[in-house]
Amino acid sequence: MDHRAIRADLQAHPFRPFRLRLVDGQVFEVLHPDFLLIAPGGRWLTHYNATSGEATQIEPMLIATIDYRLDPANQEPTGDQP
Repeated sequence: MDHRAIRADLQAHPFRPFRLRLVDGQVFEVLHPDFLLIAPGGRWLTHYNATSGEATQIEPMLIATIDYRLDPANQEPTGDQP
């Protein structure tokens, strides 16, 4: 996935929380723009999990979809972006 699309999501006003789904099935929730850092040049993303305190590096090419804000009634994504 192009890091510029993710950067645009982080800079959107108002910000909409989203999930990054990787090709191997891992899911990373981005609940606030401060929880995802894009390295200069966009080669790596660093996701910060506020609950566990863990930071994970993600290669943008491994992102399969971006799932946007969840519907609180059924916890399902309201739309995907390939």
